[in-house]
Amino acid sequence: MVKGLKADVYSVEFDRVQYRLTAVDLAGHNEAGVNFVNEAAYNLMREGEVIFTDFPRVYQDEKSVFGVTLVFDRPDGRRQRTSLYYNKGRLYLADAIVLPARGDKDMTVPSRFDQTIRFPPDGRFDK
Repeated sequence: MVKGLKADVYSVEFDRVQYRLTAVDLAGHNEAGVNFVNEAAYNLMREGEVIFTDFPRVYQDEKSVFGVTLVFDRPDGRRQRTSLYYNKGRLYLADAIVLPARGDKDMTVPSRFDQTIRFPPDGRFDK
């Protein structure tokens, strides 16, 4: 939809799960924030077989941040859980990708640690 947007990516691997948070600065395209969430979710759906979809809400009342979560199995055997949110001019993509164990060609059992990064409960993202 738009090229050249600034994005910060944070990543860590723990117990066969790669966690990644991408924060995209929409640079004045705030009116299209929901479209960015939907377009990113659509592109993710095309990368594998979707097995779960949810529409999470973070915080309550006027601080609410709504998003979408997809869990899907990739053709290479990895399971991915991605939560997407739009808030205050930024698109957030929080990924948890379950990696196959060494020598394990058929990784079909998700790790118990495959939850994505979440917004902190104290409202820091609302400021």
